Amino acid sequence: DLATTIEGFARYNDIEKIDEIYENVESINERLKEAAAKSKVFNSRELLFGHDVTDYSQVAVITKEWEPFSQLWVTAHTWTHESKKWIDGDFKKVDAKYCETWVMNSVKTLFKAVKAFEKRDNIGKVIDICRNIKDAVDDFAPKVPVIVGLRNNGMRERHWQQVTELVGSEVNPAMEGFTLAKFLELGMQEHAGTIGDIGDRSGKELGIETQLKNMIAAWEKVAFDATEPYRTTGTFILKGADEVIALLDEQIVTTQAMQFSPFNKPFKDQIDEWNDKLSYVSECLDGWLKVQRSWMYLQPIFDSADIMKQLPTEGKKFQMVDKRWRAAMQKVNKEGHALTRCTEEGLLQMWQHANDDLESVQKGLDDYLETKRGAFARFYFLSNDELLEILSQTKDPLRVQPFLSKVFEAMKQLTFTDQLVANQMHSKEGEIIDFVKSVTTHGKNVEVWMTEVEEQMLASIRNVIRIGVETYPTTIRNEWVQQHPGQV
Repeated sequence: DLATTIEGFARYNDIEKIDEIYENVESINERLKEAAAKSKVFNSRELLFGHDVTDYSQVAVITKEWEPFSQLWVTAHTWTHESKKWIDGDFKKVDAKYCETWVMNSVKTLFKAVKAFEKRDNIGKVIDICRNIKDAVDDFAPKVPVIVGLRNNGMRERHWQQVTELVGSEVNPAMEGFTLAKFLELGMQEHAGTIGDIGDRSGKELGIETQLKNMIAAWEKVAFDATEPYRTTGTFILKGADEVIALLDEQIVTTQAMQFSPFNKPFKDQIDEWNDKLSYVSECLDGWLKVQRSWMYLQPIFDSADIMKQLPTEGKKFQMVDKRWRAAMQKVNKEGHALTRCTEEGLLQMWQHANDDLESVQKGLDDYLETKRGAFARFYFLSNDELLEILSQTKDPLRVQPFLSKVFEAMKQLTFTDQLVANQMHSKEGEIIDFVKSVTTHGKNVEVWMTEVEEQMLASIRNVIRIGVETYPTTIRNEWVQQHPGQV
């Protein structure tokens, strides 16, 4: 039945009945698809039960026989309905991408259909209809670049002005008769290539415009976190900078690429302005984080009254930076929007001056530590932080105890009286040796009384060795060994 229907389908040759013919074509397409699917199922079941496989090759034969009819009438149906919209319909509603794809595919499809019909007999008027539709589509194809160019989403007033100058008549979406037919009357087909270039350029410019807007919008929700006070300082530190740095790096690369784009002319000032802003933010944030690192290191040091007393110049500089730091971080605490905070006027210069001051403070601190090490060479065994821990509490000699074993390898701790007078030293093994002369710490710099401890360490060891030598001849050896330190 299906083969008979297809064999006699050439009698359908009235283009006026295109909708009716199209429905029949779609029905046959479905039946052929169903027949092909069923033949595969039947063959698979025959194999499953070990029966002889039925030959359904006729399905493929009649499908091939039917293909040009399907190609013709499906294409003709679409052309009949869509071409009116494309040519005479509102141009703002034309889907340029669909139009271009359909026309390109249909030119190839109709060429194949005509070739297939030319090889057959008894086709009648069908081949003439096919040729007519093919000619119509071929004739329309050169107009497609006009549609694609003018329907580009990037078309702006400046691009319509270029088209106007090209054709010598006013052309814009607000004009009367905004249709392809009107454009063709104005002779646009002769300028199809140039119009296509204008549309293509508008699309690339739109890409830059969109990218620029997206970059600006990306900053809307990017903020620093300064909600929790930093330790006991009463102020805050900058958190969330990693996200800002990542976004900065990405956008700086993108913006620099946009600056070299041949399509950036309409937005060049905006791009340059945005690039300058990103560069400022990057420099500002780098300076800010550098100040933060130095401030976090120096703040607990200059929080010590003893250090402030010993380094008055550096202490004053640090306090000035500290004051600016706290003011800036108070703003971040109230409003942490990264772009707003990093584009404040004068902020970059403030951080540059702050970094200069902190470098000067750090140099003064390093010179101060070097002076202390020069006065007591064993301080070279301590790191800067360990030495500062001692120097920041000069009124409390007990702060030296944790570091004694680094200064004197075999010494674990000292014995201090209530008046903070050192009179004994303890070894790691637990031996205790009395000093020959007690070391008074009150009113002395740490390097001074530590030098006295070193002197007493040597004097006390000499003393116990002298006593050991003197008592050796008169004391039973076992008792003598137990009465004196191991070094003796």
